[in-house]
Amino acid sequence: MKTTTRTTLTTVLAAAVTVLALAGCSTPSTSTTPSSSATATPTPTATLEGQSKGDACTLILNAVKTVGSELAGSMSEMQTDPATTVTKVNEQADKFHASMVQVTYEPLVAQTEATDAAFRSFADQIEATAKDSSNSTVLMDSVTSLQASFTAVTKSCV
Repeated sequence: MKTTTRTTLTTVLAAAVTVLALAGCSTPSTSTTPSSSATATPTPTATLEGQSKGDACTLILNAVKTVGSELAGSMSEMQTDPATTVTKVNEQADKFHASMVQVTYEPLVAQTEATDAAFRSFADQIEATAKDSSNSTVLMDSVTSLQASFTAVTKSCV
């Protein structure tokens, strides 16, 4: 893979990890313990009826923190291997999705769906840029969208 592609992916991924880390710095205003881990398999909605805002926010913020720390922990490996970058980001997008579908607190559902879609778009753009670095502008746009989504959902939880 070309050095340009590696540099582009590294730069954009570093920006995305920063976005995730900053979004994950917020904590929910309640002291509720999460009902499930951020990487758990999706639980059917029926078992989560009546989910509190605190439970939903804890789930959301734990997912953001987990994704951010796992991506940050893989940065050195990803800098030298764009294929690994694509794989790791897709894995994290899948884990994040598994957490977001567990949010049933109605006032946050639309925001979590938007955040999940923004993360998936980011993962798709990472893959496209790994194949063709001329996609970097679209990738940066997806980082901006991801940042806006994370900011909105975390603000709703603080």
